[in-house]
Amino acid sequence: MVKNASRFVGWLGIILLASSCKPGSQIKATVSAEFNPPQLEDNSLRTATYQWNINTGFKQQEKDLTVYVHFMDKNNKILFQDDYKPELPTSQWKEGLAINTAPHLLLIPAITRTDTDEEFMPIKMIIGLYDPMNAQGPSYRVLEQDLKLKYNPKGPEKIQYTDGWYPEEWNPQMTLRWRWTGPQAIAVVRSPKKNAILYIKGLVNKDAVPDQKVKFEIANNLIEEFTPKDAEFAKYYQIPADQIGAEDLIQIRISVDKTFSPAKAVPGSTDQRDLGVQIFTIFFK
Repeated sequence: MVKNASRFVGWLGIILLASSCKPGSQIKATVSAEFNPPQLEDNSLRTATYQWNINTGFKQQEKDLTVYVHFMDKNNKILFQDDYKPELPTSQWKEGLAINTAPHLLLIPAITRTDTDEEFMPIKMIIGLYDPMNAQGPSYRVLEQDLKLKYNPKGPEKIQYTDGWYPEEWNPQMTLRWRWTGPQAIAVVRSPKKNAILYIKGLVNKDAVPDQKVKFEIANNLIEEFTPKDAEFAKYYQIPADQIGAEDLIQIRISVDKTFSPAKAVPGSTDQRDLGVQIFTIFFK
């Protein structure tokens, strides 16, 4: 379980970077990826599906490993990633199995163009398995595939983080960025004045507040109130135009029913902030 969410994410980022940059050992399995729409574009959302085939000679794993899916530039820098825990734990993988993931959303952030005349950027997709709790544990690189990322200038609306947010934080490799909310936080965004989509990815501290409720509102209309099943969550909503309203600027409000202070909840912590939920991404378009 997550004892200190900020430190946990930073530490996790170090492991992710290490696992993607070293080839690792071999494992008797193959994997393929499918995206919908198939052309990858920055500033966009895609549906991602992965299929694993467990081959003859596969050595059963004692631990449940995590899948890393990293998209790298030519300098082996992680541009974005789609790591996940397999629905069927790897300790239960056996020869002959074909394992399909349920389709899930992949957020592709804005990528800085290196040449204003470029339409596509060459990237590399690397998929493998690693032990998230042990940086020196097993790491298996299963697939390395060249892809092209199309530049998409018409990205999501720019998010303004106004009231109730703590300053942005990041891990040492700057592969992950996030902001903590207090009891309530407001993000302001320009209204498209038409049907829109909203995607929010975040994390709660299940140790400190196991039954914490999170509420999302837009333009003073309730979107959802829920108790996250797991520490990390990703939510996708189709917002009808009549729920957005006619104002030029609208508010996205995130609130929680309970907060926690790391100084009180985490042994050795001196962080006395009143924290709600850790937000990695708000995508509105």
